[in-house]
Amino acid sequence: MQKWNFPKGQGNGLKPWMKVTLLVLAVVVLITIFAVPRLDESSKEDPSVEDVATGVIYEQDFFADYRRKRESWRSDEEDLYRSIINDDYMDAADKSAASADYDLYLRRCELEDKVEEILKGRGYSDVIFSIEDNLSFLILQKDSLSEEERNDLSAFVEAYAGVDGEKLTIFTAK
Repeated sequence: MQKWNFPKGQGNGLKPWMKVTLLVLAVVVLITIFAVPRLDESSKEDPSVEDVATGVIYEQDFFADYRRKRESWRSDEEDLYRSIINDDYMDAADKSAASADYDLYLRRCELEDKVEEILKGRGYSDVIFSIEDNLSFLILQKDSLSEEERNDLSAFVEAYAGVDGEKLTIFTAK
């Protein structure tokens, strides 16, 4: 990823380790938001809500909610790239860098969608796949996964998406 040359005083000034820390924090927050069951009155009566310590996500509309939010995030990100690329005050090098980053972003989105489509075709009822700079996660609608299934999924994602299996986290959701 290329660095943009912001006019003096407008850069974010974050060091690489700070960016990684913020990314990890963002992923943890997202997982916490979606992984913790809703404990309102209706879910207390719902027998499908179980102990959070099992590591399984219990939320009825998790996949639909996540997709709606992801589409909103993607739209916002695309708007940001377009505004940089179309900004008359940005120099040509910055516009070129933003354009290259935008192309990479679009390819990443397409790859996420394709992995989800392939895994649904393999029989998983619902799937979410996300690639970040140094982390990625896969969430499958299933009660649990065997170690063999986890290894197979990790190998597939590593081969197809080029994601390091060590940096892939696999979750299940009911």
